[in-house]
Amino acid sequence: MTLEQHTRQERAREREAYFRALEDAKFAKLDKQIRALVVKGNSPELKELLKERGKMFSKFYTPKTFVPDEAKEQGALANFKHKEFTPELLKIFKDESIRKEYERIFGSLCKYCEKFPSVAKPNIVLFGKTGTGKTFTAKVMAKNLKCKGFDVVFKSAFELVQVFKDYIWNDDRQLQKLMSCDLLVIDDLGSEPVLRNITEEYLYNIINHRLEYRLPFVITTNLNQELLLERYGQAIAGRILNREKSIVGEMDCEDLRG
Repeated sequence: MTLEQHTRQERAREREAYFRALEDAKFAKLDKQIRALVVKGNSPELKELLKERGKMFSKFYTPKTFVPDEAKEQGALANFKHKEFTPELLKIFKDESIRKEYERIFGSLCKYCEKFPSVAKPNIVLFGKTGTGKTFTAKVMAKNLKCKGFDVVFKSAFELVQVFKDYIWNDDRQLQKLMSCDLLVIDDLGSEPVLRNITEEYLYNIINHRLEYRLPFVITTNLNQELLLERYGQAIAGRILNREKSIVGEMDCEDLRG
């Protein structure tokens, strides 16, 4: 079975389990309380209820971990180290100082993937101008960790807002996935529409939840640190850029897309 087939199968199992759980009066009541609290924002009560719902839901659903064969895993690691981030790739950078900086960044991210999830700083924030390789880098990392069997969700910031809207219309499957996956990748943060009482509130809840439960995230953005603070405020930007928990790197070169 491929990872894609396994993922589809698990999503179907999780969905079926959720609807079975809703037949339980206690679970349904708790689920309704959580929905109401999420709209209002993060609170100690919400955290406790989420923990309680997680315990209750575990009676209905136990995820099956995808374990790739050893040869496939080793091949994925070799591909990550020696194909996507090769010396040949680095030759596109004419400026030697930029080339060395990208070599340092790629090397650090290779080590991150090798040690994941046992990393000192679980989160990564890559910022820089358009066309500097941020999305490419994030996709390579996501591909590598998926091949190792981890549950990775890759969403553009624009797609993220659609997940928030779906949740409001009583479809919380994708939002729960964002909360619980092994690694969440948010690409191009800052390009999404700002919807009142939705965008920032739900983004805060996701980031805060993942920080509290030490669930890693990778964020790419065209905004510098000052603009992130201006757009999202200290509550969100401060958590994203926390140097104790996040590797923050700038990808700075001319547009690689020509």
